[in-house]
Amino acid sequence: MESGRLREVIKLYRPVRTRDAVGQARVTYQYVRDDRAHVAPIRAREYVQGGDLHSRTTVYRVWMRYQGDIDSGWRIEWRGKVLDISRVINVDARNRSVEILAHETEPS
Repeated sequence: MESGRLREVIKLYRPVRTRDAVGQARVTYQYVRDDRAHVAPIRAREYVQGGDLHSRTTVYRVWMRYQGDIDSGWRIEWRGKVLDISRVINVDARNRSVEILAHETEPS
């Protein structure tokens, strides 16, 4: 992976599962670190409601140097957007770079 492509700074967050006072499962996200990456939107899904076209989900592809601890369920913060990681691929299984698929969901 060419280092010149890793122009963006992203923040990585991992999920922390706890229970609230009544015993309900709760997931919060803990900041882990900043990292360099290349981020590109690859598609958007749209739906029609009440005659208006709404964008529901945008899917992003994120490339970065290999990090063995990142997993699906983590989050990325990039340019004020929150991206939920759905897949982490170790490119060519060589522990050199990862390709991440993540989606942004607009608040309902």
